[in-house]
Amino acid sequence: MSIMASNFNQLKDANVTVMASWYRKLALAKESGLSLRALAKEVSEKIALGNIPAYEGARLIWCIWERLGKPSQLSPFVGWASEYNDYKFLLKYLEPNELSTAKVLINNRSECLNDIVTYSKQYSNQ
Repeated sequence: MSIMASNFNQLKDANVTVMASWYRKLALAKESGLSLRALAKEVSEKIALGNIPAYEGARLIWCIWERLGKPSQLSPFVGWASEYNDYKFLLKYLEPNELSTAKVLINNRSECLNDIVTYSKQYSNQ
């Protein structure tokens, strides 16, 4: 295994561990007295600081959004996470001759991540 692949796997494992701890926090929020809105704000702050990957953080906020009855303030996270996921799905089914389409989809996925980070900064400061 190359050094780059090894580093990628370590980073991936670290992200899984970090996100697992956040999902545990969500699962225990009610018992611990933690407000779901406070948890959403905390996750948003971590996304803005780069401590949680944008897509994974937005997916976690999506879970919080559903539990809170779908408040509009959290809807942008859901929209961009869903859109990002759609592009990921579409990329799987492109034909080899559709390189220009792939470039557009990859660019759009990057824009979704940027939008999540930008909105995280705004939401964190509300």
